[in-house]
Order: sequence, then structure tokens, then C-alpha cells
Amino acid sequence: MASLCLFFKADAQSQITDIKPLNIGDTIPEAVWNVPLQVVNHPTGKKTITLNDYRGKLIILDFWATYCSPCIRSLNELDSLQKVFDKEIKVLPVMVYDLEKNALPFIKKKNWTWPSVVNDTTLNKIVFSKYLLGFGNVWIYDGRLWAIPRPKEINSGNISKVLARQRTEMENLKARSQ
Repeated sequence: MASLCLFFKADAQSQITDIKPLNIGDTIPEAVWNVPLQVVNHPTGKKTITLNDYRGKLIILDFWATYCSPCIRSLNELDSLQKVFDKEIKVLPVMVYDLEKNALPFIKKKNWTWPSVVNDTTLNKIVFSKYLLGFGNVWIYDGRLWAIPRPKEINSGNISKVLARQRTEMENLKARSQ
């Protein structure tokens, strides 16, 4: 039994190490959908989730830290947008470059009701590393990386267009050379 557990753990780790940075428009690999993400503040008390839990919705990952003022402004705006598009989008903050112990007290103080990913080592540093130096938004829809928009592009008009699968004129962050 122990060797079987080691086999499955090794297989899951090799799937994560096989993940390559994505470009806008790329299909999200199944391994990314199934990466276990540690969370705090989940409404049902879960300690881990996967992106697959929200497949079918516009998933907006917001990479943040408690000391990042632009991140907090972005999350406050997304909190309002989540309420407008309640059934169609899932905002999922992903804490980076900050301590897990800071997350829950800060989230409670802000009255945010969503879970936040903590201790991320895959999404920011591997999957979206062509675009993010740390903080920013990633939009996943229809099974692919839809956008990595600039802050001014995060609004109800662009969310409505994405949900209707209409062309947007969003300005995305430019890919960095790796």
C-alpha cells in the first residue's frame, strides 16, 4: 500500500513539473486543472481546491499580497463584479510573495467571502510566468487562457463580452522573454 501511495505522489509531481508556461489562447492542460491548491476562507471549510472545481465559468485569478495597494484595489473591484456576475464568474485570489498567516485576518477585515489560494508554487511561477512578474489578473474561459488584462480592462463590459464570446479590445500584458 505504501509503495502504491508513493507511485501516485510521484506521478502527480511529474505532471506538475511537466507543465510549461502558457500563452494567451493556449488550452489549459488537464494537469493545471487538477493541481491541488491550498486555500483559506473557503465557504464550506475546504482546505484544498482545484481549478476544475470552477470549470465552465470565467475564472479570474487575481495574484495579490496584503501589502500590495494595486492588488487590494483590484480585489475590491472584483468583489463588486463577482456580485454582479455571481453565477457566471469565479474570482479566485491567489496570494503570492506574502505569508499564509496574513491572508485570513486580512480577508476577514475586508469582508471578502471567497476562498484565497495560499502557498502557490505552480500558477504564478510556472503556468503564467510569461506574463506575470508577481501580481496581476489571469482570465480562464472555455478551457483556455483567455486574457491577462491590464488593470483598466477589468470591468463589467469586458466580462460581459467574454461571457458572450465576443471580441474584446482588451489590452493584455505583453509576454516577457523567458
